[in-house]
Amino acid sequence: MSTLGPEARIAAQEALTTLLVARIEELAQNLANDFKDIIARFKANADYQIEIERQMEARFDKLEATQCEHFDKVEASIAELKATQDRHELLLQEILARLPAKPPENFFKL
Repeated sequence: MSTLGPEARIAAQEALTTLLVARIEELAQNLANDFKDIIARFKANADYQIEIERQMEARFDKLEATQCEHFDKVEASIAELKATQDRHELLLQEILARLPAKPPENFFKL
């Protein structure tokens, strides 16, 4: 059994309580600091992600504008090709209209 008197046990209990309270306060302060750090890092990451998304959106807008310009040029080229094809078709029809219906006899004997 313990040979300590009641006053010594009470003093030891008070010292232990004081030590535990100090340790709890220290842990609470560390935890609060850790949460502040986590919140700051989260905000920094969120800000970084927002900035990356803005940059991506700007790049996509630029890419879309460039593609629209290229598509407009392609469409213009296609329209030009169709017009050229129509002119060639008209010329071919004129040439065919001028040719005789039946080729001359010596045409294939060349």
